[in-house]
Amino acid sequence: METEAVPFSLDVTVVGPTLVITAHGELDAATAPDMSAALEAAAAASGSVSIDLADLGFIDSVGLATILHAHRTLLEQGRTLSLRRPSHVVCKLLALSGLDRHFTIDDIDVS
Repeated sequence: METEAVPFSLDVTVVGPTLVITAHGELDAATAPDMSAALEAAAAASGSVSIDLADLGFIDSVGLATILHAHRTLLEQGRTLSLRRPSHVVCKLLALSGLDRHFTIDDIDVS
């Protein structure tokens, strides 16, 4: 039985000094421009940035590259980007790509 894909959406909130972007659905070549726009806006603001990935059911190389680009941009500004609650799918891709060693990852999904 196939499950219907959750439409991609982003929620942006501020928690203390951190801007939190919560992603839902699938982050791929079609939805990466939306994530990129949110991350560019975050880079123009101040403080740290965290991307909550608990509700992300899929991520491809374009989505991962979008997050990596934002990570590098924020590092150049002396700021941080962390990944919060990455789903099992995201954890697996980060590990396979070796990028799990480059990001600060909070509350890893071990299921």
